[in-house]
Amino acid sequence: MTANRKDGNNVAPVSQEHCGELEKAERNAAYLEKLARGLDQVRAGHGIVKTMAELEKMAEEPHPTPEK
Repeated sequence: MTANRKDGNNVAPVSQEHCGELEKAERNAAYLEKLARGLDQVRAGHGIVKTMAELEKMAEEPHPTPEK
């Protein structure tokens, strides 16, 4: 069943469960695109290499608080 609209954007009712699945699939697709862009950047040499020791040191450093 579809409802024809004057503007041409026809709509069809779907269950709330199916709607949730569609929204999840859309979010997953966007996340996979983001991961692919990041991987492309790394492969192009735009990554930053840090050792585990450097990362641990960064984690221990105090973080500045933003001014209001």
